[in-house]
Amino acid sequence: YGTTKTKPSSTLFVGNIPAAAWFERVEIIFLEDEGVCNVREAKRNTMMFVDYEDVQSATKGMLRHQNHCFPGVEKNDGLCIDFDKDPDKKRNLAHAKDMKARQRQLAQGSASRSKK
Repeated sequence: YGTTKTKPSSTLFVGNIPAAAWFERVEIIFLEDEGVCNVREAKRNTMMFVDYEDVQSATKGMLRHQNHCFPGVEKNDGLCIDFDKDPDKKRNLAHAKDMKARQRQLAQGSASRSKK
């Protein structure tokens, strides 16, 4: 799959987050991406998950932010980003369910606007 051996998924695993780069500082760089739905903290503060609307958006986000370094942070080797290895985990299934519900809401909203 190019720079990764993990099957493409709409969820990215972000690791190697420097301790001095708190969650909000990392989160903000991903929230600027098109197609981001959610940014979630992992159990350890050196990693997180980023959910995108689709695999294409996730791929763009991975390529854009791979090896991102934070200015002023010591021991900063850059972010290590890969596709989530287990997209079938409960947290990802819940995310997929939420996304389908969101898509239905958007479709219903656009259908009601077009009737007016």
